[in-house]
Amino acid sequence: MKRKIIIECQKDVKDCGPCCLSSIIKFYDGYVPLEKIRMDTFTSYEGVSAYHILKAAEKYGFDGFVKKSNNKNLSEIILPAIVHVIYKNGLTHFMCLYEIKGNNYILMDPSKGKIKMAKSDFDEIFSGVFIELFPKNKIILLEKSNSIYNLFFKIILDNKKLCINTLLCSILLTVFTISSGFYYKIINEMLANNYYENKIKLIIFLFLILMLLKVVFNYFKSYYENHINKNIDISIYDNYITHLFNLPFNVISSRTTGEIMTRINELSSIKNLFSEIFISCFLDLFIAFTAFCVLCFINIRLTIILCIIMLIYILFSLMVNPYLYKRIRKNIDYQTEFNSTLIENINMMCSIKNLDKTKPVLNHIEEKNSNLIFDNYRFLNFINFIQFIQSFILENSEFIITATGVYLIIKNNYSLLSLITFNMIMSYFKEPIKRFVDLFPKYNFFRASFRKVCDFVDIKQEYLGKLEDFQSGDIKINNVSFSYNDFNLILDDYSLVIKQNEKVMIKGQSGKGKSTLCKLLNRSLELNNGSILIGEKNINDYSLKTIRNNIIYVGQKEFLYTDTIKNNIMFYNDDLETFDKVCKICLIDEIVEKRKFRYDFGVCNDSSNISGGEKQRIILARGLMNNFEVLILDEALSETDYEMEAKIIKNILKSYPDKTILYISHKKQDNLFERVIEIGGKNELL
Repeated sequence: MKRKIIIECQKDVKDCGPCCLSSIIKFYDGYVPLEKIRMDTFTSYEGVSAYHILKAAEKYGFDGFVKKSNNKNLSEIILPAIVHVIYKNGLTHFMCLYEIKGNNYILMDPSKGKIKMAKSDFDEIFSGVFIELFPKNKIILLEKSNSIYNLFFKIILDNKKLCINTLLCSILLTVFTISSGFYYKIINEMLANNYYENKIKLIIFLFLILMLLKVVFNYFKSYYENHINKNIDISIYDNYITHLFNLPFNVISSRTTGEIMTRINELSSIKNLFSEIFISCFLDLFIAFTAFCVLCFINIRLTIILCIIMLIYILFSLMVNPYLYKRIRKNIDYQTEFNSTLIENINMMCSIKNLDKTKPVLNHIEEKNSNLIFDNYRFLNFINFIQFIQSFILENSEFIITATGVYLIIKNNYSLLSLITFNMIMSYFKEPIKRFVDLFPKYNFFRASFRKVCDFVDIKQEYLGKLEDFQSGDIKINNVSFSYNDFNLILDDYSLVIKQNEKVMIKGQSGKGKSTLCKLLNRSLELNNGSILIGEKNINDYSLKTIRNNIIYVGQKEFLYTDTIKNNIMFYNDDLETFDKVCKICLIDEIVEKRKFRYDFGVCNDSSNISGGEKQRIILARGLMNNFEVLILDEALSETDYEMEAKIIKNILKSYPDKTILYISHKKQDNLFERVIEIGGKNELL
């Protein structure tokens, strides 16, 4: 078994627990995508508990214990183990303890990487809680659906013809470019040897043709590269965004908008770097090899000296590469944190203004921005130091080559024209290698970006299935239990029967499971225990597509597009007859009659130019545009006044007499419904 410390750096603030578990899984030759570990450990904005880490580890083939050491002695535990620490500022954190060497602990800190800490320093922050894990069965090894190399070769295969054309253009361009480097030498020798004027004109004409061919083939090379970039955009962006929108809702909701947008923005880095890798790995190296052969032909001694200097240049770049990778990953994390903070506070702008919290919010944003700026400053200084050493090596290479050439000229072993030609051709050897080496930090950035993008790609999409016949009937909820964190039960052994076409109001205190029950009905959430039947058929026996086409859920946390009122209601539906019907039901005419452009009135990006009640009525109308058998309205009119709500409810009940309707509200509209159900742990019917 390998004993290497597996570094798994956290990408977000609350990922330390999942990263520690991922590190131990990889230590035992397993693999589970980090995003799946986040889901299985119920990682949320509050973080993760040791209990959930242990439960997830058991699913992956481990056995283990969560223990608390009173004397903080860890010398007898099985390593690697996950340890819990509490910093002086009150923040809690998980780390992996890999080795104990005397009075020093070797740890994998997800926020820093591999660290060495004295036992006395560790004891100051160690809470005494640790998770001891050991393999019980073969550790789970899920397939990595994506890797950098797979992506690279897939793009090449998908654009095989374009890549071949680009390669051929580049080869010819290389030949013409290097050949033109002999222009001065050939012309000078012809003049020195008194060649006929016509021969000199012929050579000048041939080099003119070479120059024109260079321009033409450079144009075609750029054309094919642009064509490849366009195809990569289509492949990467379309596939990723399609995958993103087909992920389970709980995966998307566990990430902030800033985190998701950062990953989408990083797709451009992946696309741009592919172009550079293709050009450098294939084309630049071909140019360098061709130039090397020509340089050997001109002077083997100077070529050997040049190769030794370039080898030093490459070795130095490889040495700093691991440190550069760590710095890039850290910089990405700061960027993600700042983006998330900025987007969240922009979305909170209304509350910030109303509560006069502009100053503390700006201080918070400034703190995140300062961290990012300061990290950028240190990062750029580090890059500047690397470039200083690299420039020193390259500049000295020219000096050493020229000095050696002059020495050979003095010894009559070389000619001045040959030295000038060598220096001209030398740039075609050095520059491609320099560009190739410059890719190291970009490749590191690409690796870090690619891993973050693959967090989502490695998660299985929802399988919607085919649209099936839906059999209406009584809704039978049998002994249903559900927990969001596998610990605290929101619903505990709950049972209920709702008759077909019954109109039911569901009431209860906040947090007692009203919305949860409704989301279980339309399978936004999956059951932990129990069953839900419609008629005699379990809802899990229907495809998701069938459920979503027949059980419509309208909640209170839905949004409108930056578009017209009409387009927001139609929502990719062109049934004008249904549109007129739902507008009457939701009294949309009362909204548009106050607007100059009526149904073409544009809703702004945060819906601030319409009231909360008007927004909810538009969203409700959008939901009613769909055919359904069961309609669930979860606080869908909570911001409308009592009378308006009553009118709309009466319209809905009158318009859909043969549909089952569940209405969740805290308002007293009990008299409008056939039955009122109180959810508070007792199935109490009022």
